[in-house]
Amino acid sequence: MSAGGEPAAPRLSAIVARWCVTLMRSDKAPVVLFVFLAHGLLLINTGVYHDGWLIGGYHFNKDTKSMHELFHELGNPGTGYLHLLIGRLPFPTIVAYKVVSFTSILCCALFLKRIMERTGWFRAGEILFLPLFLSCYTAFQIYVEISVIPYVIYYAVFLGAMLALLKAGADRSGHDRRWYGVAFVAFAISFQLASLLPVYFAALLVVVAVDPLLHRHIRRFEIYRLLQKYGAFVVLPFVYFAIKETFLVPYGMYVGYNRPGFELEAFKQGLAVFISNSIVKQFADCLSILLHHPLAAGGLGALLLLARRHLGPEPSSLPLSAAGQFRNDRRHIIYMLVFAAGLLFLTMGPYVAVGKPATASGWDSRHALLVGLPVGLALLAIGRGFDLLRPACEFRPMSATHSDAFRPPV
Repeated sequence: MSAGGEPAAPRLSAIVARWCVTLMRSDKAPVVLFVFLAHGLLLINTGVYHDGWLIGGYHFNKDTKSMHELFHELGNPGTGYLHLLIGRLPFPTIVAYKVVSFTSILCCALFLKRIMERTGWFRAGEILFLPLFLSCYTAFQIYVEISVIPYVIYYAVFLGAMLALLKAGADRSGHDRRWYGVAFVAFAISFQLASLLPVYFAALLVVVAVDPLLHRHIRRFEIYRLLQKYGAFVVLPFVYFAIKETFLVPYGMYVGYNRPGFELEAFKQGLAVFISNSIVKQFADCLSILLHHPLAAGGLGALLLLARRHLGPEPSSLPLSAAGQFRNDRRHIIYMLVFAAGLLFLTMGPYVAVGKPATASGWDSRHALLVGLPVGLALLAIGRGFDLLRPACEFRPMSATHSDAFRPPV
């Protein structure tokens, strides 16, 4: 009972109900509904698979010592503490992992949506498409595996950190440092997933490019002001890497774990295998399913037409918060394709370097967690290319009024 005599559980239920109603009335509703349709079964899945039996055994036997020893040997003690934290959530242990996995997928999609809105570089339909694509792309197939779930959390934390840094950069006064602190700490936590370290610099490039004062600083040769804003973030991954290589080196049965051994021919072959398994075979399987299930293909087509009609070709608007301005010309399409290709290389390269390209399905699809975002960006660029191929009368550029909303403040 609460202090006022009202039962705590009904009060909590009322709060959750009000939150759900508010959420469903917001622009986040399509993303939430889609993620629930795609991954809602996670919430009732109590299965334990692959290495999950080892982690589950530690929880069931309350063997925290062995849990600590395992992740210290791996050189990743933070993940061991995260497992223990998940085990203390007010759910049965396996259910807690699945709830956390579902929540992390949802957070990834919502954070990405807000990031795209803040850049001002994307149309409304694109802002909806990419988070949905990220949440359902099939290259990563083991959201149910409890030993891998921390890495989905780290991905969500990484995107959340990028959003926080975008918010910090949008503060023209420069007096509010809270978001910088949040972003700094969140990025440091996310580096527990080591494959995010190369991707980090692509994220930082986007943040700096969107900074509303970027052009002013460059025009006035005030590069030092950019260093004041982002210098700590440039140094952060190098400091983290130095600490990890000094104090958190794998030992015991994991000596040499994930050490790269670079040979050009092996790297090229591994990259080709990775691309085949995580991209080519995924789309081939999708096409095969659509061909064998005409009803599903028809439903997908109708959904795409409906989205095209209601979302329209106009870009999103986030007044005065983004330095970006929407463009749909050949040069910007090439920029997007080049960025997507570079990001794809950064997501695959670390795994290929240590001889672990992703498989098309099963346990080793865990190496393809980061692939969905660059693939989705490439699809957006291709879609914009088709826009340019249409007759000029069918393409409607932004009106002057709408364009002004995206012009950076001076």
